[in-house]
Amino acid sequence: MSNASPHVIVAVGAPATRFGQRAGGISSMQWLMVVAHEPRKVVPWIHYLQRRRENESLQALISSLARLMDQYHGVNGERPPQWLALAETKLPCVLMDIVTAPGMFSPDDEDPFKDLNYSIQVLQSLVLALYPVVGSADIHDRSPFTDQRERTCASELLSRMDEFIDMIWGQRADVLPLERGRHNPCERAVISFTAVFMMVRIYGRVHGKPPPVECRALHFLVYYWTYTAGYEDSVVAQIMFHSSVKELMVKSHSNPDAARAAIDVVFPHPLLSSHDNFVNDFTDKIWMVAHAEHYPANDITTAVSLCTYYLRLADGRSDVFIRATRDQEPAGLRLIPALIIACKRMLCSLPPEDHLKNSIFLLQGVQIFSVFLKDGLDHRLNAMFCLSAAQSNFISVIAWALVLGVRVARKEFVGMVNNLLCVLSTYTRRVRMDPEYSARWGQPHLRVTTKRIWYWTLRNIQTSSPAVPAAEPLHAQVKMEALTIWKTYGALFELREDGANANAARELDRPSVPNGSMAYWKFPKRDWEAGHRDICKALQVS
Repeated sequence: MSNASPHVIVAVGAPATRFGQRAGGISSMQWLMVVAHEPRKVVPWIHYLQRRRENESLQALISSLARLMDQYHGVNGERPPQWLALAETKLPCVLMDIVTAPGMFSPDDEDPFKDLNYSIQVLQSLVLALYPVVGSADIHDRSPFTDQRERTCASELLSRMDEFIDMIWGQRADVLPLERGRHNPCERAVISFTAVFMMVRIYGRVHGKPPPVECRALHFLVYYWTYTAGYEDSVVAQIMFHSSVKELMVKSHSNPDAARAAIDVVFPHPLLSSHDNFVNDFTDKIWMVAHAEHYPANDITTAVSLCTYYLRLADGRSDVFIRATRDQEPAGLRLIPALIIACKRMLCSLPPEDHLKNSIFLLQGVQIFSVFLKDGLDHRLNAMFCLSAAQSNFISVIAWALVLGVRVARKEFVGMVNNLLCVLSTYTRRVRMDPEYSARWGQPHLRVTTKRIWYWTLRNIQTSSPAVPAAEPLHAQVKMEALTIWKTYGALFELREDGANANAARELDRPSVPNGSMAYWKFPKRDWEAGHRDICKALQVS
């Protein structure tokens, strides 16, 4: 540093620098020293080298910048000491302007300022420059900026966000599967995903809330999530979208029409039209997350949030719904069994305090499916749903939700259970009344599993007390509704509180024999204590 000459002009119009020689020109520049000790001159140098078409020097400068920023990448809360000077000159904005210029990411090498390698290098440097703007590694952190230079830089970035995201979305072919199935996207797609994720985080810091669900950035995150095999990237995409969905639901209470309109644009434009196989690919990914044993509960919940809003789109668009459910798999209707498995798995593996926020959400996803089936969209799908529910003892999960709904005095839980029971009731009545239908779709599992759980559930509803004493009036009302719903459903199977077959049904109060293809079942506590836990643990999901 002592050998550096102050205020040297190495070329006409170039910024003054201490780290170059007049006689040596631009080729004498020590770019690492410029970045480290003259950070306010980095942006003027980028502009100068762009104008002069000095490609090699510009790449060397950007590479040196990336080396400096990369030293702090991943270090939570730490930033380069040069950062505020770089933010003051709006370095991230300059890099974003370069990468969104027309003709960037050109597959040919005719223009070294547009070719693919240079474009990826700038995009990677942009990602590294966005990390300090994002701040904390906590993806839920939306703490406001404390420095005006950072705040101004972040606002300038958001003013460019739409153009940047449109550019990334236009190159989404980078994350398409090579053939049907999963694969790891190319390096460029991973960098693009990270950049989009950073911009969503910056939006949260500037506005104090996640971006709206119609934001194109969220579209890309969901699109990328559909095809990526990367676990951490998958979780990030889910959580980001899930946060925006929850924000939308808060708004929906005051303006439901606007919320509905926002939901409608999430997937049709542009996701559903992104390419012909996206609907099936997206459904496959939801199925995989719900079915796979290694996904934690929160990841399943956030994945099902995508599924839930995706299914709401099917309202009035049966073509989309049927495409999602009539898969090539012989079993058909794959999502419902997967969601049922996920419900049962979480009830078996999560502590009780987490049941409410996770399992109920999964049940809502199943309920949305069932509402379409109840409305008679397709008798075949209705029967397949009921067969899946019967074979996996899903009535035990429904009963658990009903008891929980009474205890916490939540009418919407009872209504959700009622919708599910209506679907099962329609199936049961048709099996009894239509011999041809019964011969094709009827089987005894639903009757057996209902008898096993019915009296236990009835007793739990009758003896339920409110979780919060102040909720007693509402609790009494919800309890009456739940008893009516449960008794009506039991009557289909000749189950009555003092019926002649009550004792015979009560004899089923013993450890249940699980279906070998389904690892996770939820039974009453008496079953669990009587040995079902060991049975459950002995099973594995492939």
